[in-house]
Amino acid sequence: ADNFSFDWNFFSEEFMEYVGSIYQDAFIVTLTEVGNAANTWTLVSETIDSIAGGIGVTAVAIGFDQGDVYATGWQNFSGAIPAALKGKKVELKFYTTDVGDSIFDTAVLIDNIIITVTP
Repeated sequence: ADNFSFDWNFFSEEFMEYVGSIYQDAFIVTLTEVGNAANTWTLVSETIDSIAGGIGVTAVAIGFDQGDVYATGWQNFSGAIPAALKGKKVELKFYTTDVGDSIFDTAVLIDNIIITVTP
């Protein structure tokens, strides 16, 4: 594989009252060589603060269980496979986590994963 892309949409109850706090729910995407965890590349690393200060969010008519939910809207990641991983068996990992509490939820939707090979 040479390139890949995917779409993502981050939803959280942590916005807006917890921007700048310890409650930094996160979305992380990594690509790791199978059997060699030292050869890991972080492709996406977003938190409540980085999203609120960069991408931005909008209130959505979706209810979790505690409060208002905000979302980024669909975002696209597109990139080349790092040279250190080309031709190797790799694991693509999508990870989201709740940081600092277990009350206010966060979820990430993933869609449209495309892997391309240049002939």
